[in-house]
Amino acid sequence: MAAKRGHEVTVIELVPSAVEKIHKLASLHDVEEKMNIIQGDFYEVNLPSDFDVVCYWDGFGIGSDDDQKLLLQRIDTWLLPSGVALIDIYTPWYWAKVSGQEMKIGENSYRRYSFDAEGCRMLDTWWSNDSNKVTQSLRCYSPADLNMLLSGTSLFLHSTKAGGEMDYDKWFFTENVPLERAMTFLAELKKVDTRDVLPVELSVKNTK
Repeated sequence: MAAKRGHEVTVIELVPSAVEKIHKLASLHDVEEKMNIIQGDFYEVNLPSDFDVVCYWDGFGIGSDDDQKLLLQRIDTWLLPSGVALIDIYTPWYWAKVSGQEMKIGENSYRRYSFDAEGCRMLDTWWSNDSNKVTQSLRCYSPADLNMLLSGTSLFLHSTKAGGEMDYDKWFFTENVPLERAMTFLAELKKVDTRDVLPVELSVKNTK
């Protein structure tokens, strides 16, 4: 969407098949010249320039807290002083509430949500009648947790926007709910402007 509106866009994707699909979509929408598509690991890739906006959807929380800290440190270096980072983050309260929720996906496939309270992780398990179960997990964070992860960077949590809430009993999604009910929140991170920080004046008394 951003490339179609004329913006220069850089995409980092680890999976080769997904990179191929991105190339096909860029060609289909005639935006190849606007897109720099990189196959690689965002913990290791060297980006060529600074960015006005960095977006990360539906993946923050993969790995450990240290992994998230490292990613935030890298985002800090990628952003221009006036830049903004938009990160989609899963909340712990929602996924604890829906733990045990099971659903049928297709004719013979199933999915179940669980919650690891000690690790504060959402567990997403998939299986079919003729295959073993596969579970992926995502670390969930509150805004207060995120603020602790930002320590050591020049980033701060500027605002949050609550995501929606899914009622699995009624199979109905409500888009506008308060943060304490939301399954995710969008974190808007900005850089501290050192020009707005007043210098601290120190005085030393001569006690001799």
